[in-house]
Amino acid sequence: MQSGCVELEGPNLEEFSYWNFANPDEEEPLSLPPPCYLKMCECKKLKRLYLYGIAIKDEFLIGIARKFPIFEELTIKYCILLQTINISSQTIKRVNLNTISNWEYKEARFDVPNIVHFKYRGNSINLFSSTAPSSPLVFDLKCHDRDILETSWFSELNELLTKINKSEISIEIGL
Repeated sequence: MQSGCVELEGPNLEEFSYWNFANPDEEEPLSLPPPCYLKMCECKKLKRLYLYGIAIKDEFLIGIARKFPIFEELTIKYCILLQTINISSQTIKRVNLNTISNWEYKEARFDVPNIVHFKYRGNSINLFSSTAPSSPLVFDLKCHDRDILETSWFSELNELLTKINKSEISIEIGL
């Protein structure tokens, strides 16, 4: 096992939080510490996973439904090695993603038809594609940078909102 790496095996583990900086509740950390790595296996009862400033890569999320068959809630904040998110799961109900203001995901795709709450803090909404949820959801979007507000951004927002038109929607644009 490499330095700064955590390997977790917990067959009865239902919730796991792991953060790599002082306060996981701060809006955006002033600086991120050196990466620490996480490897999870044999966590078949995991329902909730909260990761803050962890050096997970795209591969970590591949097959998440198979790894965690009753998984319901995912929070990823400031995990800057993660560039592509591709999640397909019938059990996920809540997703919370935060990026730092000068960094964004290259791509984010969600096939989570039973989602009830989606929260995103960042700028790029054009990267998100999602199947329409099977029921209304709470959709909470906060953009860090108002300089990104161009016609194309609003077109992409409109396209996204069309998919979730029966939802409770909150949008905040930072100054």
